[in-house]
Amino acid sequence: MAVPDLPETISAHGSGATWQEAVEMFRRLGGTIENIRDGRGRGPGLFVIDSSKPVLLRVPERLLFLTEELEFQGDRLALHEAAPVGSAERDFFEAYMRAASVRHGPLMGSTRFMAALDALPSEVSEYLSVYFGMDELLDGEPDERARNWLLNRKTTTWNGRNVVVPFLERMDDAADGLLWRVDPRGFLHLEGHASGELIVNRGPRDCLGFFRKFGIARAQPQAYSLRLSRKLEAGTLMITRDMSAHTLRGGFPVPRLSVAGDTLALSYLMIGSSRNPRLSRGIFRTLMREAGISDPDDAFDEILCYNRRGFLGLLAALEPHEGWMISNLRGMARYQLEAMTHCVGAREL
Repeated sequence: MAVPDLPETISAHGSGATWQEAVEMFRRLGGTIENIRDGRGRGPGLFVIDSSKPVLLRVPERLLFLTEELEFQGDRLALHEAAPVGSAERDFFEAYMRAASVRHGPLMGSTRFMAALDALPSEVSEYLSVYFGMDELLDGEPDERARNWLLNRKTTTWNGRNVVVPFLERMDDAADGLLWRVDPRGFLHLEGHASGELIVNRGPRDCLGFFRKFGIARAQPQAYSLRLSRKLEAGTLMITRDMSAHTLRGGFPVPRLSVAGDTLALSYLMIGSSRNPRLSRGIFRTLMREAGISDPDDAFDEILCYNRRGFLGLLAALEPHEGWMISNLRGMARYQLEAMTHCVGAREL
């Protein structure tokens, strides 16, 4: 939702004082934040000050906080007492979390989300657990699950580790959002033109992944396979869902393929893309032939069938029921099936 432009210097009252304090501390510690402001109580997001100018966020590695160093104290995220973080960085994190937490009550929203999951009919919960592996959202003490899920929502993968990135963690996520990169000095760097609320693309994610991370059914331009294991002519194929583990070929991200004995393991597998509908089968063909599989098309079709059956089965389990979470899950399944329809032909790499 667009909010009228305001001056960058916010008056020292209410949430503005803590926001400005956090910004000033961030800059003193080597960070850069330009043309970005707080929503001032209108929501948890961040907004552009002047849409005619680019926004810029540069975060030094010293201000990227590992998730294992964090804990909840009440409803606010804090650093463990024993976390190996300098006093200046610790003071900044505390000031930043004060600014980020005012009026927004993020933990309350996570608690409501877990309550809605817990209220699902047993057959739906079982299906989500068995077919989709959602145990981390469904099993355990509700308050602990709410805290873990909220922390996961805030994380970004950096050099293979999960970190909370100040300011970036408050931006909404979408496939057409601004992309961050690592600049020559090792800073997390986000720059570009935008208007209204700032949107960031944290990395590849399909409808299922978006729901698991943010609790929202939102269309995505691609679909990735569910976790599965399948017998092939030369052994066993295992597929996981680690989209951060990839290499580049011809400018396209390709999953990592590892071989151990007679087991082939793919870090993930794209099974539909509205931007490149011929690429999914082409990537699979290339990787399987390199691994010695002479006819990979049958295996790819079996994978597609398994995924379609999974999401159609979820829709069938949801059919007799109503409610906000039921509707949310229906939307997620429909969006995923729609993304899977964008798999036509093959483009060889």
